[in-house]
Amino acid sequence: PNFSNLFFFSINKTHSIGIGNEKFIELNGNIIEIGVKISLFDNFEKNKLNPIEHYSKSIGSIGSTSKIFSNKKNFHYWFGLNDNSSLSNDLIYNQEGIFAFPISITDETRNVVFEGISLFQIKSDQFVWVGNITHYNISQTNDIFDIFMTSNYIVSLSNHQLIASQLDFSSSTI
Repeated sequence: PNFSNLFFFSINKTHSIGIGNEKFIELNGNIIEIGVKISLFDNFEKNKLNPIEHYSKSIGSIGSTSKIFSNKKNFHYWFGLNDNSSLSNDLIYNQEGIFAFPISITDETRNVVFEGISLFQIKSDQFVWVGNITHYNISQTNDIFDIFMTSNYIVSLSNHQLIASQLDFSSSTI
């Protein structure tokens, strides 16, 4: 569904998250990648070979990209989290959780406006933006190479920094 570089990440027995570059096909047949697209797919039983896209969100513009396209290990998903930041009882079918991935977001003029980690919560079959984490520093490269969750914190690690960002589910921000 209008993807290139599509990667699927299974989040439970019935749902997957797809991340790729959204594409647009011009009348002359040229394909233009117009941002990063994230989608929630239902891959329940009969639809496993042809999953149904339930929800999608486009991020950025032409030139936006993610390091997921070169290393799938850059995708992180913490399943079964609810608004009280506790694990739910139904981990097999629960699709609510938080996922994070590195992204470089560009605007319409192809200028980079954000580089770092974006976090989203899956809630009611939609993606709710939780926040962004960056280690950006003009004087040095600070690519975030690992993130993990502990209690109510997302911890991100780069060559020069370790940042612990507190999650606040009530306002959907960090």
